[in-house]
Amino acid sequence: DDYFKQLSLEAAKEDKVLRYVGEIDNGHCKVRIAAVDPNDPMFKIKDGENALAFYSRYYQPIPLVLRGYGAGTEVTAAGVFADLMRTLGWKLGV
Repeated sequence: DDYFKQLSLEAAKEDKVLRYVGEIDNGHCKVRIAAVDPNDPMFKIKDGENALAFYSRYYQPIPLVLRGYGAGTEVTAAGVFADLMRTLGWKLGV
């Protein structure tokens, strides 16, 4: 839509690309859309690839990066749904 098109154009002006970025820090999780520059390990992710960048006391300032093709839309959707159901069960004590 227009909002994300504008975000993408603004990122491109700064030689950045948009990526979905998830973070886990001290037991807190968040997911956001971020504009990342060419130095970010997520910058080169293309098409159906997934990547994880692990920053730790041992992997600073350069993270350990795992990168490869994802499972596809159906398998990914099933996995996300299963994770949601597991999380709900955990949160509700079921």
